[in-house]
Amino acid sequence: MDGIQRIQERIRPLKAALLNHPVYREIDRLDSLRLFMEHHAFGVWDFMSLLKALQRRLCCTDVPWLPAADPLGCRLVNEIVLAEESDDDGRGGFVSHFELYHRAMTRCQARTALIDGFLAELRRGKSVSAALGSPSVPECVRQFVGLTFQIIDDGDMCAIASAFTFGREDLLS
Repeated sequence: MDGIQRIQERIRPLKAALLNHPVYREIDRLDSLRLFMEHHAFGVWDFMSLLKALQRRLCCTDVPWLPAADPLGCRLVNEIVLAEESDDDGRGGFVSHFELYHRAMTRCQARTALIDGFLAELRRGKSVSAALGSPSVPECVRQFVGLTFQIIDDGDMCAIASAFTFGREDLLS
């Protein structure tokens, strides 16, 4: 059994518990879907933050530019970034998956004020932790995004890649 298989075997019960979480059975009406989306938008945003952390570590995103130490890793991450950050929007343009999610929220009349306010705070230069400290940000969101940024801020490439791969991307497949 190789390393990836050992990891997958080890996290199998956690993945099963997450995929069978009772919250999914609660999304049985439009108002519960809206509430879910209002919280989940932060997860979509923090997924992008994990991806950008990987891109910063594996690819040169600075000036002056330098060749990547791991060209294959750089290529893989840049392909994911291309799709996640500038996918075909179905309207003849390009948009991030986060923005597609935001559009879906708007179409089903979910409130976007929480995520919009959080992003506005970041645009004004507040740190992630300060923006999360807003009383309007739900505690569960604060904990989830806080843990993600603890992983990012610790800078452990293996932990960042694991959170992205096994904590986000693999769950979708």
